Amino acid sequence: MTIDVTLASADGNGCNQDWAIATPTAVIVLDGVSSPDDMGTGCIHGVRWYVRQLGAALLRELSTTAGLRDCLATAIETVATTHAATCDLAHSGTPSATVAIVREHERTWEFLVLSDTTIVLDCHTDLQVISDDSVETVAVAEIRASRASHTGAEHDERLHQLIAAQRRVRNTAEGYWLAGSQPEAAQHAIVGSVALADVRRAAVLTDGAARLVEPFHITDWNGLLDILSSDGPRQLLRQLRCVEDSDPEGRRWARYKLKDDATVAYLTVTDRRRTSQAPD
Repeated sequence: MTIDVTLASADGNGCNQDWAIATPTAVIVLDGVSSPDDMGTGCIHGVRWYVRQLGAALLRELSTTAGLRDCLATAIETVATTHAATCDLAHSGTPSATVAIVREHERTWEFLVLSDTTIVLDCHTDLQVISDDSVETVAVAEIRASRASHTGAEHDERLHQLIAAQRRVRNTAEGYWLAGSQPEAAQHAIVGSVALADVRRAAVLTDGAARLVEPFHITDWNGLLDILSSDGPRQLLRQLRCVEDSDPEGRRWARYKLKDDATVAYLTVTDRRRTSQAPD
């Protein structure tokens, strides 16, 4: 069997902090956690640097036989070591990212999700949607306020309040977990596996790319996969931007980012032996 992957990514506000790569046996999608410039991160490098470093470290680890959580933990530790001498890794806003990984291993698809990046697996028997929305369960009042304020100075102030509240519980037992400077975060990732032969198609999406399903409800996960199947990832992102542009102040679909970085990987599984056979 062969896995075919197509990727697309679009920036939300001029500086794309997503990162994605596909190899013959693995897909990695990272979503860097952005913050207003005046809130600081304690890091001289920035979020975009962090996601690239984490992605490269993950790519190296995934070539080993280690489990996905261990691969992520080692990658986090590797990047932390890289800039520990120059940056304040204890800062609550230290660069961080959500993580999604799919890896082929011994005729299975292993998967890992940390925070609200989403993996959708269309299997022959069911549809599996893997994501962790625990970030939505903390600072709930601040989330509602930031989404209700739409645009302008009031929105900026409420967004600052939301980020400050999230930072207080980020990577703690009382909050939610991201890849940042603490390898322990990897142990809180969702992991699992499915037989490779059971999967027809799959998608890996950052939360910015999943908006047609959540929170817009323009389609469902099957419908999103159908768009990817018929038109491809780039067209999915074009359709998403058209929807966002139709609601330029966030009044129909409340969201604290009018546009977000959006990245999607679409995977299909082909049995080359079966498709290459001549008809009887």
